[in-house]
Amino acid sequence: HFGNQRAVRWLINEVVPRLRAVIPSAELHLVGASIWEDFAKGHEGVKAFGTVSDLSPHLDAARVMLVPNLVGGSGISTKTLLALENGIPFVTTQKGITGVEATSTPEAFRLPGEPPP
Repeated sequence: HFGNQRAVRWLINEVVPRLRAVIPSAELHLVGASIWEDFAKGHEGVKAFGTVSDLSPHLDAARVMLVPNLVGGSGISTKTLLALENGIPFVTTQKGITGVEATSTPEAFRLPGEPPP
């Protein structure tokens, strides 16, 4: 999906370097389509796991979930719901929180603006 690819590129090129400047041990784990393995190559702090049969170990290990929804979709982001369901704090865009009444809770942090195209 083009929107996911755009979001992952933005995370890898813009967010991860800034995060690692403050927290050198921080890692971005990409779980899902095997295409992420190609995106992760050559980027320090980025690991790709491809498609997994069980998300539980990845969800259990997550300290925060990034939901960089840049293009929107047809409804509520399933990644946002997954974070809420599992009690994982998450960071998202305006589009990533659309339809969820959680923007004022400590568990949800919304980015103040959209990332550049």
